[in-house]
Amino acid sequence: MSLSREFHRNFTVFAEAGALGVRILAGWDVLISKEEAIKYVTNYDRLPLVGFEESPTGVTLRHHGAVLALNTQEADAIVDLIRQAYHLPSS
Repeated sequence: MSLSREFHRNFTVFAEAGALGVRILAGWDVLISKEEAIKYVTNYDRLPLVGFEESPTGVTLRHHGAVLALNTQEADAIVDLIRQAYHLPSS
């Protein structure tokens, strides 16, 4: 079973989480392994230049070469999706 979320801007941001990991479509495909997605959520805004990082304009998600600029609502929904998919406790 996989869970998904979708947001609309000038383009659609789509995220889904399954057994192998998380896929985020936001202009291009970003694939994050289950292990890395869990690490990003459990270390939210604590890892330098990787994972979720809060900024004055929203949240940046950095994964390998990908950098996604998300608004707070999108980031919260993706984090919640990862928490639900992998049975992580709420913060």
